[in-house]
Amino acid sequence: MNDYSYRYEKSIRSRPRIWHPGYLIHRIIHAELLFFANFINRKNDGSVLDFGCGKSPFRTMFRSYIGADLDRHKKEPDLIIDPISNRINMLNDNSVNNIISIQVIEHVPEIKKYIQEANRLLKPNGYLFIMAPFLYNFHGTDDYARYTVNFFERSPLFQGFEVTRINFAPNDFIVFVTYQLNHFLELFPVLKFFYPLFIVTNILALITSKITYRFFWVLGRLSPKFTILYRDTFLLFPLQISVILKKKPL
Repeated sequence: MNDYSYRYEKSIRSRPRIWHPGYLIHRIIHAELLFFANFINRKNDGSVLDFGCGKSPFRTMFRSYIGADLDRHKKEPDLIIDPISNRINMLNDNSVNNIISIQVIEHVPEIKKYIQEANRLLKPNGYLFIMAPFLYNFHGTDDYARYTVNFFERSPLFQGFEVTRINFAPNDFIVFVTYQLNHFLELFPVLKFFYPLFIVTNILALITSKITYRFFWVLGRLSPKFTILYRDTFLLFPLQISVILKKKPL
């Protein structure tokens, strides 16, 4: 990745642009992170450890931020994660108020070690925020898994946590189809000269999604069957899942 691509990718993740083909995903990630930042500002000091920070694109969104990743090659971690144990050896047990994990766990081959380390680092009543892809394209040779709601709610890996919030974002058929179309078009390098095309598709997706929601909302006032129809047809395509977990007291 050259310096331009590096700055470009970091910029898109930290400040989504509507002309970018991945805008429909990045705006949701950005919105969910803002929600979590406001949430922890009310609960504790608002500081976070970004567990798998990459280029640290979310550094400016939090009062206090520490990024950790496997190495420093084209990344900006403050701390290094041991690639064998998945431990951050410079941090003590129960030393972190909050942890964020943004599009990371699908790249972790030994998820048990990763969750155990998050549990070790978090203070009691601290929060772990995970955002991971669900109905999302395969990306990279280290893309290993997709996780469901049941995984976060029932897996023994999370027995030391309680689920505070789960959100599918976005979970809309129109947004899902548009994102997949944008991704397909992005595969052709020549189309990068036609980014106005993505502005059109992104805006149309957002407008159509809102109109569809309002249409079925009105019909749902007439009969609950229409609400069920909307839920069972349009809301079954989540691109991302976000979860807030609270560490149980010792």
